[in-house]
Amino acid sequence: MLKSEKQADDAPDPDVPIELSNEDFLFKEVRDIHLKGLGKVTTEKLRDIQNIIDKRDNPQSISELSEYVKKIKSMNIAKSKEMLDHHINLATHINNTQKNLDYSQCYTLEQ
Repeated sequence: MLKSEKQADDAPDPDVPIELSNEDFLFKEVRDIHLKGLGKVTTEKLRDIQNIIDKRDNPQSISELSEYVKKIKSMNIAKSKEMLDHHINLATHINNTQKNLDYSQCYTLEQ
C-alpha cells in the first residue's frame, strides 16, 4: 500500500493508505504506462467527469435522463474524482522523488 501526498487543503489525507489493485478503475488502465504518459490519461478522465457533470444542466428527454442516471451510477463520480486525486498526488510524489539528487545518485550507482 502507498500513501497519498497532500497537495492542497481539500486534498486527501496523506496518512490514509491506498491499495493499488485492479479493482481501482484507474490503476487498471495506468499500471503499465510510463510516468510521463500518466498526465494525458488523468486529463482525459477529468475531462470525461467534467463532461458528465456539465450534461446535468442540459435539458434532456426522459430516455436521455435515464441513460445519464445510469452513467452516473456506474461511474460513481465522487469516488472517481477521489481516485484521480490519489493517483495525481502519487504521481507527483514519485516524480518529485525521482528528481531528488539522492535518488538520482543511487540510481546512477545501481546502473
